[in-house]
Amino acid sequence: MNSKKKKKKDIKKIILCGGGAVMPGLLEFFQKSFKIEVVIGNPFLKVLTPHHFLDKIDIEDAVLFSVATGAALKTFEK
Repeated sequence: MNSKKKKKKDIKKIILCGGGAVMPGLLEFFQKSFKIEVVIGNPFLKVLTPHHFLDKIDIEDAVLFSVATGAALKTFEK
């Protein structure tokens, strides 16, 4: 059993990822339910590519690549 006491931290933002993130009404449901900021995560936010490439991808399409982007980036970790 862990005897260390953990500090409670307030959740300040919810980031929705994956294909379900663009389900109609989901973002608004979470905003209303939790009364905090809710956003759709952009899996390409920290991916370095020519901007003209990523600017053409709509966030509703980009979010579908969340798992693939995370798996690809994992291969670069030391």
